[in-house]
Amino acid sequence: MANMQSGRAAGSEDRSIPGANDPVSARVDVWLWSVRQVKSRSAATAACRAGHVRINGETAKPSQHVKVGDEIRYRVQGFDRLLRVQRILVKR
Repeated sequence: MANMQSGRAAGSEDRSIPGANDPVSARVDVWLWSVRQVKSRSAATAACRAGHVRINGETAKPSQHVKVGDEIRYRVQGFDRLLRVQRILVKR
């Protein structure tokens, strides 16, 4: 009965707090795919291998992990996109 008083069902997640259940880090290729910078995860992996992705100024491998606060430079069509990780996403 205590759960009924709070207005929530047992086991429901409180998604009003951004980042409450987010992971601490994620692979850079997965993160780029999940924030829709590339169309596929394999394209993100190829961009990392080609040297088009830098994390905090250093060339990134596809399996390198990113965390909140990291700065990612992603080169697309001759231009650099400067991205700052504000939240870790692993799914679109």
